[in-house]
Amino acid sequence: MNGQVIATWDAEDQNGKLVTDGVYQIVVTEQFPDGSSIVLAQNASVAPYSNQGVIDFTAMPNMVHPGDVVKFSASFSGIVADGQSKIKIYDLAGELVNSLPLLNGTAAWDISNSGRQAAASGIYLAVLDGVNPVSGQHLTKTLKILVTR
Repeated sequence: MNGQVIATWDAEDQNGKLVTDGVYQIVVTEQFPDGSSIVLAQNASVAPYSNQGVIDFTAMPNMVHPGDVVKFSASFSGIVADGQSKIKIYDLAGELVNSLPLLNGTAAWDISNSGRQAAASGIYLAVLDGVNPVSGQHLTKTLKILVTR
């Protein structure tokens, strides 16, 4: 929450075995003394059987309005992504909307296309098109961004 880690998961099921590669929804519920609660949900792409290493790619917030800015963070096995990596924003039709360079593992999207026009309402895919700075291996990871008016 607010860029802080609130929970971790070791990609193991309730029996201690690694889960299969796939997309999982992580749901964290916090109960308050007054009986109210808050639920936070996030999709996570898990690939425990791949040899890609750990890809950490986040977007905050991932539900935005025109005028907001999405801040991205990217690293490979704890090493921040460098200038060899970029973030590509696509609409659901697969059209490239914008391409963002990474500087010290971070980038920002002002909800505009490459022509500096405001992006329409809808779901966008932010794709980390990365190169592991240690191994040189090409890696990708995708997040969803919802733009609403």
